[in-house]
Formats: sequence, structure tokens, C-alpha cells
Amino acid sequence: MRDRAADRAWWALAALVVVAAWPVPALASAGRGDGTRRRAADDPALVQGMQWNLAQIGAPAAWPRATGRGVTVAVVDSGIAAGHPDLAGAVTQAVDCIGARGDPARCRPGGTDTNGHGTHVAGIIAARTGNGRGIASVAPDAKLLAVRVLDGCPGCPATGSGLDVAAGLRWAVARGADVVNLSLSTTDPAERGTIEAAVAEAWQRGVIVVAAAGNGSDSTGFAAGDPVLVVTALQRNASLAPYDRPLRASGWAIAAPGGVQGDTAASCRPGPGQRGIVSTFAGATATADDYACLAGTSMAAPHVAGAAALLRSTGMSPPEVVRRLLATARDLGPPGPDPFYGAGALDVARALGAPRPTPVAEPGTPLPGRTRAGASGPPAPASFTGAEPRPWRRIALPVSLLLSASTTAALVIAHRRREERTVLAAVEAAHPWSPSPARSPPS
Repeated sequence: MRDRAADRAWWALAALVVVAAWPVPALASAGRGDGTRRRAADDPALVQGMQWNLAQIGAPAAWPRATGRGVTVAVVDSGIAAGHPDLAGAVTQAVDCIGARGDPARCRPGGTDTNGHGTHVAGIIAARTGNGRGIASVAPDAKLLAVRVLDGCPGCPATGSGLDVAAGLRWAVARGADVVNLSLSTTDPAERGTIEAAVAEAWQRGVIVVAAAGNGSDSTGFAAGDPVLVVTALQRNASLAPYDRPLRASGWAIAAPGGVQGDTAASCRPGPGQRGIVSTFAGATATADDYACLAGTSMAAPHVAGAAALLRSTGMSPPEVVRRLLATARDLGPPGPDPFYGAGALDVARALGAPRPTPVAEPGTPLPGRTRAGASGPPAPASFTGAEPRPWRRIALPVSLLLSASTTAALVIAHRRREERTVLAAVEAAHPWSPSPARSPPS
């Protein structure tokens, strides 16, 4: 007991030293003119450099301008562990649409996550930030709708039907979602068509839908004419993840951090070897303070959903949000949109007009806590899942830690933006945005 107490005291002292030396971004809740409340982003995983993904998209630089306040994001997935301490108060409604067969009226109260996938996605979007606990998120003041359409044991592939996904999406739109995240994909063209119809309805009602591109050659993504932001995955060094595949929807596609799963416990420790995405995870109990390192396009999509929530909270309309995200993405690969990176790498700070800070070296202090390993097999032929089929790592985070351009470049950028406007205009023409009075854009 004395050794444990000494260990805790040492880690508390080390955390104070790290916080004293580490620049902590201010977090403002100023979206939609709701005040200027500020708090320090003292979440241990962020302070100790584990959340490289947030730095890659410029989230800390964006927080002084927007935090997602007043915006609701629906996570259509395996549910959300709403009792997780790092998601406290984030989930406003939860529903179970498994077995709804396309009819949102058949969705019933529920939405508890027994798999972990949906909780991980939810944490990336809107984990509570600045609470001295666990992780930070992209849109820390956004609210969440937990829509359960996938089932599976912890660490297993989460599976479901296209009809249930469509029912869940329609339920979320009817309940006031501003953004919907679909970290799922399918190999069945018929089921994809069912989801595409629900996606088109959502866009017509003023809802932005973000979807994972899928992993490997077996997934079938959205078509180029679908009104959905399709997200492919980047590694820590901003290169394509090994499970990425050519996109079918390069016009509305964008790249975001998805990570790569490591094979050792060190892959979930601070430092260059930490390559996965750390986020909340469904634990053994409803209030378990669990976290996990996962990787895949499932993890990339919620970064874009969170970014869309930030932009929506400033009053931008859905078409303007899409335009901003695509036009301000950092071009990677061949000049202009391409079938691998889409429009480029997500840069939410640039989309909000915020300056990007100079990168700071990561501290090498290991994050205390246990690491547990599990197995995740490849997805079944008709499964909806975006997680990389590699071993996942569940970890526990301590709750007490404080924590001028050349002419050539200008021409390339101008040409790229003309291409993006042309593609966006074509999709908008096919799927005009005409929200009902209940879905009018924020003022």
C-alpha cells in the first residue's frame, strides 16, 4: 500500500511538472454567441501528447473560436456508454433501432453500448474537455444522440442491417440532429442503396452526414453523387493508412486521422510509437472509466463530424460547412482532389480562420494505467464496421492528473478550388438543400 501511495504521489508531481512546461490551449464556449466561458484543456491524454490526432487537424487552435455549443451530433453505431465519466452530460437521447427494419417508429429507448465501437467514436467527437480527466475531443460542447444499430461483444466486429441503419438515421434527423456520423460500411450494394436514400433525405432536411470510407478492398463506399462527406484515414505522419483504398466519392471526400494499430502496449503510451487513436470505451460497468486505442476509417470519420459541429455552431449553413471543410483541407498527393486523399487533410482551424500554433515537441513521460489487449477479427461480409481488423488496446487513463506563396502554388490552389466548387455544385444540384422550418440553419 505504501508503494502504491508513493507511486500516486510521484505521478501527481510529474503531472504538475508536465503541465507547468506544456502550453495548454484555452477553451472557449463562444459558439452561436453564447458567451465567452473559458477553461483550460487539462485532459491527461492531451497534455501528455497522446492525442496527436487533435493537433493534426488543428482542434486546439479552433477551440477559442468554437466548441460545438448548441449543436447535436448523432452517433449511429453500436450505442454509447452514456455513463462514462468523460461523456457525462453529453448524451441527450439514446435509442435502440436494432430490428426496426427501416421504420424509425420501431426504434425504442435504449442505446447502451455493449461493443465499445460507438463509445470510442462518441469520445472523439464530444468527450467532455477541460475536466482534468481522460481525453479531449474535437467538439467538446456538442451534444450527442446515441443511436444503436450495430451489435457485438466487446472487441468483436459490430454488425447490423442496412435497414436498421436507415431507420436510425431517420430517427436522428427527426430528433434534431445537426450532424450524423456513420462509422460503418457494407459490402452489400442493396443495403448501401437503402442507406443512401436515408442520407439524401437527411441532407434535404439540412443535416450533414459524415461516413467512414471503409477499410480494405472488401468495403463498398458511397457513390460520387451522394450528399455525404466520406472520410479516409491518415497515419500520424499524415500519410495514408495501410487499410485505405481508392475512394468512389473523391468530390465530397476528405482525409482525417485514423491511425494505425500497434502490436504492443507501447502503442498506447506517449511518444512516437503511439499511433492509434485514444478515446473513450465501453467498460465492464455502465460508469467504467475505460479508454482504448483503436484505428480505422471509423476513427477518422468522427474527426470530420466534430469539425462540422464546430462550424455549424458559428451559424454556418450545411452547404457552407461542406464548402469550408473541403476548400480549407491541406492538399496531399496529386494537386487537387484525388481518389486517395479526397480534398486533402482536414484542417478545422483553417476552416474557422484560426491561426495554427507552432508544433511543440511531445513529452516522453509514460501515462500510468493498465493496458489490456483483446482481439478483433476481420468484418463479416455484410457487417457494418470501420475499425481496422487488428488487435485493439484498451487502456485506463488516470482521472487525477492535471494536467508568401509562389505564382505556381497560387494557380494550383485556384484550380483545385474551382474543381471543388464544380463538384459541390453538381451534388447540390442533384440533392438541393431545402430544410423544413424545423431544420432551418442557426442564426
